Amino acid sequence: MNVLPMEREAEIDQIRRELAMLQSRYALYRRLAAFWRMFFIMLTPPLIIGAAIVAFRLFRFDILYGLFFVGGLLLVISVLVWVIRSSELRWIDFAVLLLAGIFHPDFFSADPGERRRVRSVAEMVEQQIADREQRLSVLQR
Repeated sequence: MNVLPMEREAEIDQIRRELAMLQSRYALYRRLAAFWRMFFIMLTPPLIIGAAIVAFRLFRFDILYGLFFVGGLLLVISVLVWVIRSSELRWIDFAVLLLAGIFHPDFFSADPGERRRVRSVAEMVEQQIADREQRLSVLQR
């Protein structure tokens, strides 16, 4: 009867190793998300200044060209903001997007089961961490 507690301890050790590995991977994804966030924060001001310079030069050349450029730019920016806000992507999701498309295992499935489709690898790792923590809490009782 000592076999069962030994198997249980082996499973607990295995889950702890997997949990440590998943948490270190998630920490890497968080650092990558922080990098991308800072990259876009640093990239935005020069792009805005460049667009303003182009708009000013177009207005000096022809007012209609300038209005067309500014209107098109505002349209593109508003569509981008709307798409990003409606997709509810977080920085960590953007850093490790899951661009599987039709190659995703659940793409053609009518009922992907109790799990919804994940937006990114980071969300998949979050689910795996939650599963391991739940299993570990059940085993440690």
